[in-house]
Amino acid sequence: MENDFILEKGCIINEESPQKHFPWILGIIYNIVVYRWAYVIISQLNSTEKKEFDILPHIVYLILLLIPLILQIISVNKAIKRNDINYCIDGALFYGYAMFPVSLLCALCILGVAVGEIFILIACMVVPATIFFVPFIAIPCIIFLMILILLYYVLLSPGMLTAGYLVRSYKDEYGLSNNKYNRHKFFRFIPGVNLIDILYISNKYRDRGKSQTVIIAVSLILMILTIVVAIAISRIL
Repeated sequence: MENDFILEKGCIINEESPQKHFPWILGIIYNIVVYRWAYVIISQLNSTEKKEFDILPHIVYLILLLIPLILQIISVNKAIKRNDINYCIDGALFYGYAMFPVSLLCALCILGVAVGEIFILIACMVVPATIFFVPFIAIPCIIFLMILILLYYVLLSPGMLTAGYLVRSYKDEYGLSNNKYNRHKFFRFIPGVNLIDILYISNKYRDRGKSQTVIIAVSLILMILTIVVAIAISRIL
């Protein structure tokens, strides 16, 4: 069977190439679950009524979160193995913008816990009578901080994997120095800065000005819609 070819921007592209489209529906479902769960947690923390903590809904949300998360990670890894740069650009942009509120919230929580822990430890060390309590305070705080960091990485892992592939490909193609390469790797973990970095790298790879604008606009709209849907579902339930 003869392969069909199309001409795009001066390049011959095989229609039977292994490149695949980014799974937008799966990404939307994942975002709805994340924002819905976040809304439930924030509502419980802000609730003035004293209720017993019900762990069952959180177990359900965890299961609902793990299913699309695992599917996305598998899909991203397959895209990386077949060197699907367009898939990774779309994924990095989508996850970067759609998950920005969650990433910012997690980063602020991590920073707040870390700063609070430092001040508590300093206060305990200043007062001689409380210096013996430092290990009992430090260990739980460190464990809690590590859990927050792990949660931050897990929630953003699909976007971080696609962004990480873009950085590695960018290094191989343009011969980045180790300092610049490490700088781009570090930027992936900073909310807001990672978006600028992704735009910079993706623009280097493709003349995707128009498509980037569309993806960003769609991602922002989907982010708002997922938040609204999450709140609406919580009101119904």
